[in-house]
Amino acid sequence: YEREINTLTLQANQKQIHLKKKWHQLMHYKPMFLKTDVKSQIVSKNFFLAPNGNTDPNAELIATIQNYFTPTKNQIENHPQCRFPARYLWLKTQLEWPENSTLELKCQDYLEWSNLNQIENIEAVFVTGYFGNPASFYGHILLKMRTPSVNIGNKLLDYSINFGAVVPSNENPIFYLAKGLFGKYKSIFSDQRFYVFNQYYAEEDLRDLWSYQLVLSTENQHLLVAHIWELLKMDFKYYFFDRNCAYYMADLLQLVIEEPLLDYSLPWALPSSVFDHLTDPKNKKKNTK
Repeated sequence: YEREINTLTLQANQKQIHLKKKWHQLMHYKPMFLKTDVKSQIVSKNFFLAPNGNTDPNAELIATIQNYFTPTKNQIENHPQCRFPARYLWLKTQLEWPENSTLELKCQDYLEWSNLNQIENIEAVFVTGYFGNPASFYGHILLKMRTPSVNIGNKLLDYSINFGAVVPSNENPIFYLAKGLFGKYKSIFSDQRFYVFNQYYAEEDLRDLWSYQLVLSTENQHLLVAHIWELLKMDFKYYFFDRNCAYYMADLLQLVIEEPLLDYSLPWALPSSVFDHLTDPKNKKKNTK
């Protein structure tokens, strides 16, 4: 596959794909203090295919192209095509990818999890505030992948995506508050059937859940689901006020929604602010293209 790799690498360099906004969103790069360099907000090293991929967009792009053509052995699900399907989907729209490639893998685990042909729409779910937890004073955000159903029981089986800090059980409340304020917790995206969250938030905490259907094109819907798969179990740093569920959920959604979903000049991120921006008519028009 040396010829294909060289051709695609040349195209990527000529088009400066590594500078494109969408590539930076897929890798979660953010400007550093001097704004001349970037660094990914993802802490997990296994998210990157280049040794310096967390700070070098071009190195990660070239490594991604090269690794997509790595011959498979017996572990297809560990192949980069299966681990990072969103990168693959997007790069195929940017580069003249070889047609009928012999290395077009069928990633069974991802296909079964995503169930793309069955997803009717994706919903953002706003969970109202809860005073029993300082991280939930101002509410919470979930994503739900809606599939056809004939009764409410089936709706509870929809896959849902959560983002939150990884907190040890029985954590001391003082330590919990201090660590949350100063970024001492890692946090992850995780998936569960919706009934788990419904039981926890609605039945136990007696919180209201409000669903908002995202208006997305089929292409954007598939890209978003593929990127969620890439992010599952990856570590991020967590801060109560700004790098919280609202911030990272907004960051995820802005892969397919053009308008900003938060006011980044503020020193905090609120779930309600994300929903205020989601309901903006400008977003409804742009994201179906």
